[in-house]
Amino acid sequence: MRVPLLLGHRGCRLPKFHENTISTFAHAIDAGCDGFEFDVRSTSDEYAVCLHDPSIGDKVIAECTYDDFCKDSFKSGKSEIATLNQVVEKFGNSAFLNIELKVRGLEEQVLETVKELSQDRFVISSFQSEIICRIRELDPEVPVGFIFGTVDGLRSWPILPGPYVIPNCDLVTPALVDSVHAGNRKLVAWTVNRPAEMKRLADWGVDGLISDNPALLCKTLRRG
Repeated sequence: MRVPLLLGHRGCRLPKFHENTISTFAHAIDAGCDGFEFDVRSTSDEYAVCLHDPSIGDKVIAECTYDDFCKDSFKSGKSEIATLNQVVEKFGNSAFLNIELKVRGLEEQVLETVKELSQDRFVISSFQSEIICRIRELDPEVPVGFIFGTVDGLRSWPILPGPYVIPNCDLVTPALVDSVHAGNRKLVAWTVNRPAEMKRLADWGVDGLISDNPALLCKTLRRG
């Protein structure tokens, strides 16, 4: 069995971890993963921050500054909110980065941040096809990936640009894997948390797996 690219989902999503933080990304690497997937949004002062949800408590990310979030984070005893720059600086040369853009407007900033990275070390991904197309308009060579979790996505991915196709694992079939490979693209499945499913998808030839539990993912597929 060929072992696919192994990625932690938001670093790691187990109860004792704070997702989308530097320490959690480090855990994914220490567990044996090749890299990790993480989410990026923009604050009101245009910091690209690693956060999944559009708000934290009663604070809307797009309406608050980065300093505002950091102050609240320290008060609550949680890890400091990471920026895309920090992640690229710390992990860009040692890990595969799946950079998921949650909002429009970050395209130019993200391209500037990753411009020194080797193109086989990252993908800029999104559920929003407009973001994918905008990235490729700005840089036709940068690796992008369309994320989807519905049947509509199965119809959309063939007409969208980029070398990566990133479906929910429930949509993956051997026929889809073959179709993606026939188009000279790579298929990365999310979110894969059961050992039997990890093994089955690897046997089908997927190119990457994203899991909430990076240690289990690596143990199951005999990494390290």
